Amino acid sequence: MLGYIWERLCMLSFLVPLSMTMSVSPTQFTYLTYWSLVWHALYFTIDKSSEHARFATRLLHGGSLGGSVAVLVGYALVSFGGSIRYGSWYAWEQQTGDQAFANLAFEPMVAVKFYEHAWPVIALFIDAHLNRAALRRVYKDASAVLTFTWALASYFAYGCTWEATIKSGDDAVDTLVKYNQPLDWGVTPLFNKAGLTPPAGMPEDFIFSTFQKLAMISFATVALKLRLLPFTASVAKAKSKTK
Repeated sequence: MLGYIWERLCMLSFLVPLSMTMSVSPTQFTYLTYWSLVWHALYFTIDKSSEHARFATRLLHGGSLGGSVAVLVGYALVSFGGSIRYGSWYAWEQQTGDQAFANLAFEPMVAVKFYEHAWPVIALFIDAHLNRAALRRVYKDASAVLTFTWALASYFAYGCTWEATIKSGDDAVDTLVKYNQPLDWGVTPLFNKAGLTPPAGMPEDFIFSTFQKLAMISFATVALKLRLLPFTASVAKAKSKTK
């Protein structure tokens, strides 16, 4: 019962703010954070206690869990870079994102960014605890390898799709520009500092983007190992044999 109530509360905690943001500040949906919030909202519409929820849960749960941690880590990195460029996290936030958020006072800004980046992690970790019985049923015959691979690959593909959208069209930008990162973090300045010439055609954000993706994937992997794989059949059996 508590698990079901938590699902419904979390569903509303995503759907209501997303609906409000869409009407007030739709450009926020050009950021991976808001793409991810949509994924979380869809996941929490599922009633995992239903016998018909297995496919939908397996489809969305792992990506939502891993993606929440990945986005938090990615945000920590761009916050660090933005703070270097503008002198403080708050000054950077005022230059990044939709203007509807730029004029927020410090405390409301902290609250908004906490909601966008930390709340999904909290919601999903509590969900994994309160709905552990339902998740065991969902994954009882699932392969740990396939479950992990799908969780990581599905969100990675989702993130790459987002990246492709911001790098195409008339308003195309790379991730360094999108997130107002330090100008000397580009490929050209970094290669020049090393006395080298950057390869022709290499995207200016290649080094930064690659480093960020590796960090996001690494932390998502840890989260999935801790909060997803224990529900799968092979890991559960291995644990039972060691007892």
